[in-house]
This record gives sequence, C-alpha cells and structure tokens, in this order.
Amino acid sequence: FDLDEALNDSFRFALDRQIVGEIRGREVWTMIKAMESGTGSLSTTHAAGAEAAIRKLVTCAMEAGGHVNRDLALEKLSGCLDVIVQLNRRVVAMPDGSQQLRRWVSEVVVVEPGEREMGYSLTHLFGPSSAGPARATGLMSERCRDLTVDGFDLDLYQAEADGRGWRA
Repeated sequence: FDLDEALNDSFRFALDRQIVGEIRGREVWTMIKAMESGTGSLSTTHAAGAEAAIRKLVTCAMEAGGHVNRDLALEKLSGCLDVIVQLNRRVVAMPDGSQQLRRWVSEVVVVEPGEREMGYSLTHLFGPSSAGPARATGLMSERCRDLTVDGFDLDLYQAEADGRGWRA
C-alpha cells in the first residue's frame, strides 16, 4: 500500500481536502494528482523561498524518470499550484539570556501559468519585511480575486499595502 493507492482510495470519500504531506521526491506526482482533483489540497516542502520551492518541485518531478522533462513538470505545477506560503525561522536571544525559536510567514505568493521561458508567473501578495513577518505588497492578479470566495479580504489587503491596514 503506497501513497498513490491511499490517494486513489481517498477519492471515494468525497473529502474536502487532500493532504499529501512533505514532498521530497517523485511523490510530487501524487501531490499534483491530488491538486488536479479539484477538492483542495495541501502539501509541504523545504526550500529557501517560493521560487526555490517551484524549482525544487520541478526537480522532484523529474526524478520520476526520463519521460518527465522540465516543461511537463512546469506545466503541471503552474496549473495546479495556487498559493505558496513561505515560513522562516530564527533563534532569537531573549532579554534573560535564553534563546527562543521564532517562526513567521515571510512571503505569500500566488502561482499562475506563465510565459514559455519560465513556465509560471508569481504574484507576491505578501513579501519580506525588515520586522520579520511578511507585509502586503499591493500586487494583484486575477487568481487573487478568486481567493475572495475563500475569505480573502481585498479591501483590508489593499489598506495594509497602503499603510492604512490593521498593522499600520
């Protein structure tokens, strides 16, 4: 019994979400199949940033064999990835001399199919800030507007980007 069989069995249950887990190799194809099913999906991988995550997932896809080239991997990934959320972490010295591990969202990027050369287009909704947590950039794409159905507040987003939002 493997991950592909588990995913195929899960389709019988009409689930709201398919969680594939961490992607480190050719199981990226199981992730793509889950994302293409249209039910909603979540996976993780380790990379230095959103764009690095796409490059890593392409490499993982190509591990499936010679029948998978870069163009096919990019076409599939750019078509099924919606949003990449990048988390950073750092050990921070506390006033009492102890250390604490801090984690924060450093970027949120919308992924869309793009021009032939790159194969994808990225819209940085939230980008790095000197204070740590990502800040609204004010950039938008059509797919960003689609996120309103799931609760994304465009007015609050624009207000934060303009310096009028809840963090202003």
